[in-house]
Order: sequence, then C-alpha cells, then structure tokens
Amino acid sequence: MTVLEARNLIKEYTLRNGLHTSTLRAVDDVSFRLVPGKTIALVGQSGSGKSTIAKLLLQLESPTSGEILLDGEPVSRRGEGLAQYRSTVQMVFQDPFASLNPYHTIGHHLARPVRLHNPRLGKAAVRERYWSCCAVYDWIRPTTTPIASRTSYPAGNVNA
Repeated sequence: MTVLEARNLIKEYTLRNGLHTSTLRAVDDVSFRLVPGKTIALVGQSGSGKSTIAKLLLQLESPTSGEILLDGEPVSRRGEGLAQYRSTVQMVFQDPFASLNPYHTIGHHLARPVRLHNPRLGKAAVRERYWSCCAVYDWIRPTTTPIASRTSYPAGNVNA
C-alpha cells in the first residue's frame, strides 16, 4: 500500500529588490499523509502555498526544510530514484476545462495514465484497472453510472 507523507514542510524564497533582500515563507510547517482509499483536500486563498506544496511533492522544488516520504522512505531528488518516484506520484490538475481535451471521452482521460504506466496491458485490462481505481467513487463506477455519461465528453467549447 503506497503512502505519501509530507513532514514539517517549509519553503522559503529569497526576494531581491535592488540592494535589499527579504524572505517569503510560502509554506510554513505543513504535514499530511495521503493513503489509498482516502481523500484529502488542500484548500486556501490565492497565494497561500497550495501550488508550492504540489511542486514540492512532485520534486519540482526543494523544501527549505522538512521531508517527503514514500512508504516511509525519503524521496530521492535525482536519478533512477526520482524517475521511480515520478512514475508513482502524479499531478491531477484542478481545472478540468484546461486539462481535459473536449475531443476525448472521459473514459479516454481515465485510461490514459494507466496505459502510459502499463503499456503491455490490453484494452479490457486497462479499463478494469481504471475502474478499480475509481471504486471509491460510487458516482463514477460503471454499475451505477449510465453508459452515456462514461462515453460523454468533458464540457467545453467544441467546434464541429
């Protein structure tokens, strides 16, 4: 069972204005655990550090202090360890209108990461894998969701 944990994350940026420098603390002592089957929400006002936390989790930025653990082990910042981490942890964009292509079905968008990380799986196995990942969301499961909504397209401006 994969567990992603942030412990006491702090991220500070040095701001320069001519000869003067100051420090901006974008993330201040943030800790949480992401465990399978549970959902947490990271909410806050604009500028409160949500995107910075995402960048820290994805190893796009380094924390000033604190640590990020995957299954109890510190996350590698380089090489094969980083590549392995990035194949396990991925960002899900919050704006579906910007991140979902309206020309593809919702099923296509759910299947794509499964196909990318499991290129040898056949269509049926890919479909089973993404539905099993969504099992906690009763509103999206194939047994309770009309087929029309699973094969529908994300909302947006689609020109024929």
